[in-house]
Amino acid sequence: PTIKGVGIQSAATYRAFIQDMDRFRSVEKFRLWCGIVPRSKQSGDGEAKGMPITKAGPNLVKATLYLNAEVARQWDVQLAFIYHKQMVEYGKHHKKAVIACASHLASRIYAVLKEQRPYQLRDLKGNPISEAMSRDLCLQYKVPDEVRKRNNKRFRRNQAAQTTEKRMHKRMKRR
Repeated sequence: PTIKGVGIQSAATYRAFIQDMDRFRSVEKFRLWCGIVPRSKQSGDGEAKGMPITKAGPNLVKATLYLNAEVARQWDVQLAFIYHKQMVEYGKHHKKAVIACASHLASRIYAVLKEQRPYQLRDLKGNPISEAMSRDLCLQYKVPDEVRKRNNKRFRRNQAAQTTEKRMHKRMKRR
């Protein structure tokens, strides 16, 4: 295994489930098979965003991708950037951000297995870099604690409860 975050046991799991890469005509088909893409819900001109991942794909493959992405985002600067953007700009919580990384990791696995070549770490511009350089760059994409707190479900729920309580208090004063 040449992809950071994917160990020997994970690689064996992927190989056992995938078997023949030629059955996937494209990377999109492979990612759909893995079940690591968001569900789609469309009607007319509207499209739902933020849907949970599909129920497709072997659960062991999904779980392995998730765990591998958790490690890979700490070593692959491109995945670290994706994780950081999901957390900071899009306000996603940790699990959704890691699933976004897992989806990109599935694309890397597809390329490595389809093209029968080792994976090369690259910077954000696509230039090849060393493992040490990639790790150093990853450390620049640390998610601030206040963002983690903001994205936490319990924190958001408490904020909503406080807002509701304030509104109720104002209404009671008016009477």
